[in-house]
Amino acid sequence: MFRALFNEETDLAVRIDAFQNAAEELRVKYDDGTWRNHYRNTNVISTYLWLRYPDKYYIYKYELYKAAATELGADYAPKRNGSETA
Repeated sequence: MFRALFNEETDLAVRIDAFQNAAEELRVKYDDGTWRNHYRNTNVISTYLWLRYPDKYYIYKYELYKAAATELGADYAPKRNGSETA
């Protein structure tokens, strides 16, 4: 999962989707009913990318992104779950 996420030769959106899908597959396979989170949201994935490539990526934070979009009068409103689509 992480090797694929860190593969800079692949489109970022494809890598994020693949990571989220692999995390979901692990959750389905190993969840005994006690898992509350399997750390596959955009904030966590952006943290993984930032830790590996700190000069290229940043940590996604919904509240900051929304405040900036509002201040700039952007037509785009970010989603709370960090989805890359509006």
